[in-house]
Amino acid sequence: IDETRWFSPFFPDQPLMLSVDVLSAEPFQPNPACGLVTFRLALLKPDDKPMMTMDVQIAMDIKAGTMPRKVAS
Repeated sequence: IDETRWFSPFFPDQPLMLSVDVLSAEPFQPNPACGLVTFRLALLKPDDKPMMTMDVQIAMDIKAGTMPRKVAS
């Protein structure tokens, strides 16, 4: 986990929605069979205001030729 921000408290039985965006996808230089993908997860209240955001970087297996050089923002 690279960064986590809480904007408001969470209460039991409060409805939430999860949003996941890909921020970047890059080949992992030491191992070309893997890639590093950075995601931003956001817990949203019913009014679509964020309650929490978290940036996470994950190493993933990739198939040859499928890893984009850069993901558009």
